[in-house]
Amino acid sequence: LFRSENSMYSNHPLYGILFDYSKCFDFVPWSIEQGLLNALGLPARGSTPLFAFSRKIIRRFKFGNSVGPGIPNTNSIQQGDPLAILRINVLIAAWTRVINNSSSTSLCRTSAFIHDKNTRSASLSNLQAGVNLTADFDRAIAAEDNPQKTVLFANSPQNLRKVKEVKLNGTALKVTSDDRLLDRKSTRLNSSHL
Repeated sequence: LFRSENSMYSNHPLYGILFDYSKCFDFVPWSIEQGLLNALGLPARGSTPLFAFSRKIIRRFKFGNSVGPGIPNTNSIQQGDPLAILRINVLIAAWTRVINNSSSTSLCRTSAFIHDKNTRSASLSNLQAGVNLTADFDRAIAAEDNPQKTVLFANSPQNLRKVKEVKLNGTALKVTSDDRLLDRKSTRLNSSHL
């Protein structure tokens, strides 16, 4: 029912959204991240050194050959750190639990790859509820969705017209029928059906 292939063959509607964060790794508050890591089972002996190391990082602006003064690191996940994927995925796991455990999103299904997350539903109202919960969740973790890269999709021309009604924080989003953009196992669409 929630996969695009099944929805096309069974003639059920499928609506979805592909979320994109703005500077995902740069705005993660450590207090929230550490609490989630510990709640999901990472012992303090693992998280304490991780965040102690992060606090020691000094950032500098560079312009040409000039280097600015050191600025202490106060949040963010260092890209290139082998634990960065674990650290960002703890936020995505928490988001998935929020969507999956809400009665208003009972017809929604989620999936994600690192920080790229998506929600799909057979119900337009459930999808909007999932988008609203995602916006609330992102505000709570100080994350910002990028409305220019966040896109809506559907499995038919009629449903593409309907999915345009879905808004993120009151903002209309782009609607796509480009199957290359949607080339994910759980959301693959065949452009010949659009």
